[in-house]
Amino acid sequence: MESTKNLKLGVIFSYITMVAGIIVSLTYTPFLLDSLGQQQYGLYNMGQSAVSFLGLAEFGFGSAVVRYASKYRAEGNENKTAGLYGMFMRLYAFLAMIILVVGAVICILSSYIFKVETGARGYFELRMIILIMVVNLALTFATQPYHAIVQSYERFTFIKIADFIYTVLKPLVMIPLLIWGYKAIALSLVALVLQQMLNLIHVLYVHGKLHVKISFKKKDMDFSIFKEILGYSFFIFLGMIVGQLNDGTDNIILGIVSGEIAVAICSVGYQLYGYIQQIPGIVSSVFFPRVTSQITNGATMEDMTNLSIRVGRIQFFLAFLLCSGFALFGQEFIYLWVGEEYAIAYWIALALALPAVIPNIQAIPVQVLQAVNKHQFKSILYVICAVLNVATSIPAAIYFGPLGCAICTGLTTLVTKGIIINWYYKKKIGLGIGRFWANISILLLKLAPLVAVGIGINFLLPNVSWLWLFLKIGIYSVLFAVYAFCLGMNKEERGLVTGFMGGFLNKVRRKNVSPVLETNSDGEKAEDTSIFAEDTAGDNTKAECVETIVDEKENIEGLE
Repeated sequence: MESTKNLKLGVIFSYITMVAGIIVSLTYTPFLLDSLGQQQYGLYNMGQSAVSFLGLAEFGFGSAVVRYASKYRAEGNENKTAGLYGMFMRLYAFLAMIILVVGAVICILSSYIFKVETGARGYFELRMIILIMVVNLALTFATQPYHAIVQSYERFTFIKIADFIYTVLKPLVMIPLLIWGYKAIALSLVALVLQQMLNLIHVLYVHGKLHVKISFKKKDMDFSIFKEILGYSFFIFLGMIVGQLNDGTDNIILGIVSGEIAVAICSVGYQLYGYIQQIPGIVSSVFFPRVTSQITNGATMEDMTNLSIRVGRIQFFLAFLLCSGFALFGQEFIYLWVGEEYAIAYWIALALALPAVIPNIQAIPVQVLQAVNKHQFKSILYVICAVLNVATSIPAAIYFGPLGCAICTGLTTLVTKGIIINWYYKKKIGLGIGRFWANISILLLKLAPLVAVGIGINFLLPNVSWLWLFLKIGIYSVLFAVYAFCLGMNKEERGLVTGFMGGFLNKVRRKNVSPVLETNSDGEKAEDTSIFAEDTAGDNTKAECVETIVDEKENIEGLE
């Protein structure tokens, strides 16, 4: 019961932290850019991108600590659990020393690697930024097992509250320093102090609250499991490589061939792209228990195709609203937010966001791959995508700058995460991808007139100010909601919306698993075929999955 409560609160605080992070970033970034300037902001992001590659040394071991610690505790083997913690403490301490050595080399050679337009002063500042970030990363590595221990005890509420405090506290500390004239080096020092405070809190929580025993005795350490751990961590590590190559390489390349101003502009574009990416992903996280449960209980690929279409349509509504809204009002937003010198960030964000719609609305096929244990192809494909992205971005950065890098990332995403992976879904997994895209294409045609409406809003309200921008976004959002509800959604989706609204307004209790489609248009009882409907099989596993889905559904309702 306590674990379930922690999970629910953890989910709630996850969403709160995400929203708080976006709000803080949107309000803090303009002040940060104005105080630092393009050159200092570019230096900070250049150093951050360089040091972030050292984070790959983690190799996914954090997930292994959580998995094997939970396993040993369930078996009641306290000595083995304590030995596991001690073994990983030693491992992470060794990795921290490697990071310090490699980081020192990067720091020394930074003047030969990166192009800094402000000369000797700029190179000195870059070296200081890298040095501070390397020390921060090394100290964090040394305490990383403590973070994993807290996670293995499922203390999600503590984790998310600590993350929330860090998210809010960082700008509150930094703003006075920026007002007093401090620059990128001070920003790096603040990040170091706050991160180590967060690490110390985890250490004190593990020893003071959880009273965890950690053993450094060799007899308690099972070194024979390392081969198994490496096998478990390998594909996690591949995912880390892909994420780093896709998200961090452009700044490295631009830092080498162009300089800190190009890095600053690229960072703003990626930041906007990150905001657009987060929202559709909220929906998909609810459904993984359902996918695993249905496949375990004999669901066919036809069933999974139907679920993919249902969830994909919901995600497409969100993706269309975000992408079309940004396309229509993004240029004005950037002009008001950070200034016209960052105007190209609009095109960078669009070049990244539009191709990413394809993987963003196909969360269920990805989860089907995981459920049937055929995700290795996806992992390898995504590595190929990342390598192609790097290979094409180098000449693109030389000739076309930040926008060239973004276009290369978008095109490789379209080819690998769009075309090739969809071929794999169809030919090797057996999903009805043709039917999926036919459904999405029809929905796109239905929603397309809204773009013309948005253009009309811009034409009728040409004024450029925050008040007029919020007014235009509000009008477009309301029109989108009404139009999509009346002409875009099918009967089930309209029932889902009214069910959510009814649940929020009337505070429907948890026992109402799925109020959606409770009656048909004639007022008669209708069969519940919604995506939240309970499976026909009534075993305990499926009941738990439904309970989890309802819990998360209520969490989302509460935030909306």
